[in-house]
Amino acid sequence: MAHNLNFQPSVLQLVQNSGNLPMVAKPLYGILSDALYIGGAHRIPYVSIGGFIMGTTSINSICERSSSYPYDLCPSQQSWSSDY
Repeated sequence: MAHNLNFQPSVLQLVQNSGNLPMVAKPLYGILSDALYIGGAHRIPYVSIGGFIMGTTSINSICERSSSYPYDLCPSQQSWSSDY
């Protein structure tokens, strides 16, 4: 699989190590959510913040990769400039 990606060895190492970040961050996230309360709640605010971040990054990646996405989630820049 590594040969099919055509990455340099240093870039391939970076990609492989970035795949391990969620497993490294998971215990830290658990400690943080248990120790710090947001609005008097333990984990619900952290789950909603994570969901918001995941949703915005998903929509952003869809808008960047596919200009012909069948749904109107991605406003065109032309519509942004016509508002002003």
